[in-house]
Formats: sequence, structure tokens, C-alpha cells
Amino acid sequence: MGRRCSITVARERNALESQEKNEILEALFESEAQKRAIVEGFSGILILFDSQMKAKWVNKAANKRYSDAIGKSCHEIFCSQSEKCTACAFQKCIQSGKIESSIQRTGVFGVDEDEIVFDITASPVNDQYGKVSGIIGIAQNVTEQYRLEKQLRHTQKMEAIGTLAGGVAHDFNNLLTPIMGYTELIRLKMKQDGFSDKAVYDYLEEI
Repeated sequence: MGRRCSITVARERNALESQEKNEILEALFESEAQKRAIVEGFSGILILFDSQMKAKWVNKAANKRYSDAIGKSCHEIFCSQSEKCTACAFQKCIQSGKIESSIQRTGVFGVDEDEIVFDITASPVNDQYGKVSGIIGIAQNVTEQYRLEKQLRHTQKMEAIGTLAGGVAHDFNNLLTPIMGYTELIRLKMKQDGFSDKAVYDYLEEI
């Protein structure tokens, strides 16, 4: 009787452990599926760099733009140069161990031969000792926004010049009005007084 009870308890324990394992596996699978959906659904660029700043993993968007990114450094990918950038988000992140961001105007050119502008965020990946073991790079292409802002600044500049020119012209007209008025008065006075010096009349005509 006691042995039978022990077997029953053991079976129930095994069944419970098996159920818990299944629940844990299902939760892990669901969590991984959610992360994968988030990562692959992100329209921007995601790149995982190791401690040496070499790309270890890229998402689909990154692979589409930089098919040979694996094994390359951040400055080779985003700036097409062999030298490290001094003020980019990645270098600041390595130094501070905190999330950093920067606007990067890259040497990679689009179809219209204009430079591409990225809004880059670098987030540190820490090991169990709190040391930075890698960096997640998040990059959004903000070239169009940059162009629109550039056009807006140009438009505002031209409007300011137009306003200034209009103000100068208005002030100039204010100065000319009394001059022209007094010139006409002088001409009328000369006629009334019978003054007929042609040279003076010519000078007044020039005014």
C-alpha cells in the first residue's frame, strides 16, 4: 500500500514537473516569437556589435541596405571610412556605458547622389559583471526630414531677405518723396519768378 502511494506521488510530481516545463517552454517560445516580430517588423536598421565593434547580427532592413555588414565596424558600415568617428553615438556609448544618440551624415549616397542622414541610437549590452560586451545600434533614415528642414531654412532665409529688402525700399521711398516734392516746388517757383537758367532746369530733371 505504501509503495503504491509512493509511486502515485512520484507520477504526480513528474506530471507536474512536465507540465511546468511545457509551460516554461511555451512562454519562452511566445517571448521569442514576440521579440522576433518586433525586431523584424522594425522598419529601421538594427545591428548588434560585439565588444570590438564588429557587426555580429543584423535585421532584414540592415541586411537589405548593407548585405556585407557582418564582421564590419560601425564606421565602415555607416560612414564608409576606415577611421573611427570621434563623436558618433557608438563611441560615446562605449565610453559612457549609457544609451547615446547622434545624427550621422554618412558617405553613402542615394540614387540622387545626395548624402544619407541617419538618426542613430547606441544602446549598451552588459555582461553579468556590468561590463559593456556589445552594443545594439538602431538607425533611422531621416534624410527626407533633413532635406525638408534644409528647404525650410532656405525658405525662411529668403523670406527674411525679402522682408529686409522691402523695408529698405520703403525707407528709401520715404527719403525720396520729400526730395521729389521739393524739386517740383523749386521748378514751379522758378517758373513763377521767370528764372530760365537751362542748366538748373537740367539738374532738376536729373533729380
